[in-house]
Amino acid sequence: MRRHWFQSPLLALAIGFLAGLALLWAVPKHVDIAYVTFGVAVIRLLMMAVSAGPRAALVPMLAGVAIGYWAFLLSFADGYKTLWIEQAILSGTVHVDLLFHAAIANMLSGYGVGSLGVDGLATFPYHFGSHRLMMVLYGLLGMGPLPFYSVVFPLIFGPLFVCVMFLFAVAFKGFLARVEGSGSSPGSTPAWYWAVASICFIGVIAAPTRRELGVWENAFHSESFGVALLVAYLGGIWLFDQLGEQMRIRITWRTGVLLALYLWVLCLLKISVGLVIGAVFGYVVLRSRETIFRKLLGCVAIALPLGYGLWLTRANTNGGQADTSLLDSIKPFAFLRDSVGPDFYVFSFLAFFGPVIIFVLYRLLLPRQKQAPVLRLRLKSHTLLDVELAIVITVTSVLPGIVLAVPQGSTNFFAEVSYWWMQPLMAVVVSRVLMRFTAASQTPDEDSQRNRSEIV
Repeated sequence: MRRHWFQSPLLALAIGFLAGLALLWAVPKHVDIAYVTFGVAVIRLLMMAVSAGPRAALVPMLAGVAIGYWAFLLSFADGYKTLWIEQAILSGTVHVDLLFHAAIANMLSGYGVGSLGVDGLATFPYHFGSHRLMMVLYGLLGMGPLPFYSVVFPLIFGPLFVCVMFLFAVAFKGFLARVEGSGSSPGSTPAWYWAVASICFIGVIAAPTRRELGVWENAFHSESFGVALLVAYLGGIWLFDQLGEQMRIRITWRTGVLLALYLWVLCLLKISVGLVIGAVFGYVVLRSRETIFRKLLGCVAIALPLGYGLWLTRANTNGGQADTSLLDSIKPFAFLRDSVGPDFYVFSFLAFFGPVIIFVLYRLLLPRQKQAPVLRLRLKSHTLLDVELAIVITVTSVLPGIVLAVPQGSTNFFAEVSYWWMQPLMAVVVSRVLMRFTAASQTPDEDSQRNRSEIV
């Protein structure tokens, strides 16, 4: 059934965000707003739990607690942020990245210039989109940039990031329901999904070991990267919604303008995320069934904001303090040599390429149907476009780390885009495999009971 535009989750998110900003601006009692919001959310969750039944609600609730606690640990237990910011300032233990971003936001709010203030108002090439967003938020809350960055922002970002990640998984599930013709509701979310999603989010190996593999969980360490990933999920939701309803992407003048604005925002937030997601949408445009003129329109709409993003972060060659040029930065496998030990090369490869390999195998081999179309027809009908996009985003995000050498391992901000994109997709496909396995071993009575236990 075709969904109307006013039923879009993207519209609900936009209205909720704007309503929240308006409420913060209109009502000065921000603590009371937080308590009321928290209370309404708890009441809503309890109503859903009572409606679904205690057995059906147990796994999602436990998974939600585990995901929330892990997001809290990622935000505050690694030294990047601290709840005791005043004590950290006095003891000199504040992380340098926290001071860096807070200083930029402070200079933007005070002088309107993207600068650290060390050399006066001298600006430097950088993407300041996330800092301007933080400036609006801590201005509405009447806070300073340092306590907001360190304490308040992680408490807002964590739940919102997990929510958008979940909506991305729901959109992908709707696409799979259309492709496989299963007729299952894309909104139904069984307990298997929540269990697998919590495992994918938390991981199966220790966090210090993951860092040795090059997986640094930058979404919860870098504000610009985390917010850009959240916005990237919004584009993925729109993409899978369109494919799930029409199995095609229509390129019009309005689509071109909105796509250019969307990628412009991404480049303002984080140029690495903007370039990777721009490559994804560029592939979608080239694979569309539109005319050459419309494809050209889409490519121009993508190229303009990406070119602007590259200009924003251009190398500074003035005053004899030239940065490393692009040609000088070409050093194959520099990230592996600098950030990953030789004993972990294979495991690092599996960390970044393993999920997409499993995902591709699942989509190509399962579910087996008696009259499954050949691969060529599946590619032509766009029913495997999710597989193509998974390969494109993985190759595009990992390629800079393979080719370029950037100080402080910054190519990881490219590589982790695919890491976070694949997490919800893996949670969906693995949970579907487990659901089929359990369904095959259940009696009809057990199967009907399982269907009743799904949480919408």
